[in-house]
Amino acid sequence: MKKIFLLAVIAISFTFTANAQKLGFGVEVGGNLSNIYSETPTVKKSSDYLLGFQAGAFVDYSITDNLFIKAHFLFFTKGSYEKNEVTALGVTTKETWKSSPMYINIPIVFGVGFEIGDIKPYANAGVYLAYGVGGKQKYDNKVGSLENSYTTDFFIDNIENTLANYFHSHDAFDFGARVGIGLEFTNKYLVEINYDLGLIDIAPKDNILKKNNALSLTFGYRF
Repeated sequence: MKKIFLLAVIAISFTFTANAQKLGFGVEVGGNLSNIYSETPTVKKSSDYLLGFQAGAFVDYSITDNLFIKAHFLFFTKGSYEKNEVTALGVTTKETWKSSPMYINIPIVFGVGFEIGDIKPYANAGVYLAYGVGGKQKYDNKVGSLENSYTTDFFIDNIENTLANYFHSHDAFDFGARVGIGLEFTNKYLVEINYDLGLIDIAPKDNILKKNNALSLTFGYRF
């Protein structure tokens, strides 16, 4: 899968270079809400959403007046947040889990748009490839007045025995689908909403299935 995707990126780059007059590029920045879907043999659940951000650049190529292909290169923060509170025999136990991985995210989409005066609404769909470059996972526990806190790296092959009850190991590679809509104004300013749906398990070494999801709002400027 990784080799096929790399060949596709090389082929697209060659096409862009050979047809520079139809090429466009710009920068973009925005915010996102992300969570992690998890599944065990007995439980399926989605975490609460975590606020993050993304920033980077894009390049697009006009296939026709209405069809285009677009690639993004983004620094993208994702993650999840979960909490649990139980009271028994007058003692309250509070637990929170927070994951904050950071990725280099490369979405590649095909899109269709129509110009209406100076405004061009468009829709796009495709895939994304991501690779984790950092981030933490944190567990906090409070039983009555006693508090404990544990933190470890998000992208780690093996969890220490003392932390295995609180955390999972995660692969750095992620892959999924992307769909979105946007508006371009005066061929300069862009506003996009995209949804990234993770398609692969990011914790294959543990007895749990986990997938990333993210809803993002991005503002862009075309040079």
